[in-house]
Amino acid sequence: MWVVLRGQLRVTSGGFEPCAVPTLVEHLQAHDDRIANLLSTRSALPGLIDSATPEQ
Repeated sequence: MWVVLRGQLRVTSGGFEPCAVPTLVEHLQAHDDRIANLLSTRSALPGLIDSATPEQ
């Protein structure tokens, strides 16, 4: 089983070795950017989004 530590080292049964796999933090930051883009789009188009929401 491979474990990524800060994207710099990989834990192996023999110790550590360099790792080129993107870090989880980098992945989450990219995901946060997409979420921020979606939120900014939603705030820019409230009428379109709200009209798609059923009224109660």
